[in-house]
Amino acid sequence: MKKIITIIACFAFAFLKVYPQTDAEKQESYKLFQAAIKTKDTSKLDDIFNFKLNPDYYQDNWEKPVIVMIADTKDSDFILSCLKAIDKSYGIPYPSYSGKNNPLTYFVNNNDAETVRKVLEWKKELADFCSYNGQSYSLSPLAEAVNKDYVEVAKAIIPFVSDVNDSVCVSYKDKNFGKSYQTTCNLLSYARSDEMKKLLLDAGIKTYIPYTRDFEKTTYVIDDKVNIRDSAGLSGKKIARLNNGDKVEVLGVDAAMYTIDNYHGHWINIK
Repeated sequence: MKKIITIIACFAFAFLKVYPQTDAEKQESYKLFQAAIKTKDTSKLDDIFNFKLNPDYYQDNWEKPVIVMIADTKDSDFILSCLKAIDKSYGIPYPSYSGKNNPLTYFVNNNDAETVRKVLEWKKELADFCSYNGQSYSLSPLAEAVNKDYVEVAKAIIPFVSDVNDSVCVSYKDKNFGKSYQTTCNLLSYARSDEMKKLLLDAGIKTYIPYTRDFEKTTYVIDDKVNIRDSAGLSGKKIARLNNGDKVEVLGVDAAMYTIDNYHGHWINIK
């Protein structure tokens, strides 16, 4: 009899923990969180997020989601306390209305390098986690920082990234059956400032990438008097010229982007 009662009690507890709170209870938790935000009070965070308040919850359409309010404080210690409380109930990355979101992205977008570093010291796997919104993958945190030219944020992320040459930079829906998948690119091609380029080069970004798209390895020149140089860059010695229609075999691509005579693109290594 005692075993049956214990099982029923455990089931009832699990039922209460798993099922979401009512809107009224969520709003009450939201108000408690608003008060905690104002005072940076961490004493009640565990109770607030104990399956009572979703990290993306907002009371009305003009209110900010909880995770955005957390990020906007730019108080790294308070933010970390909030994430730890969320982690106990929801896990990090937490479930949200759009799938799996990487909370690190919010701090990257706020150019909050200190918080990014502290969060990664707590959960380093977030450096490589890419958000999934149901259709495609977003940029990786490092790619977000590079794209926005947030050098200090990039500095905070790089030590925790598994491979700087394998960061997710772009994603798209495959035309074949509409499947979504992540793709990688070279971060150096997205760097805007010389400081960011140097940071990535120092981190081990490859400047020369072997060309792998077999169907484009043999291509044709579409302009006249195209200079061929012995190295990538205008300082390279001119060794020949190609004209419209000339056939070439592509061996590799320089990762960096250049603008020369109104052309914006990569130096191409040809055979």
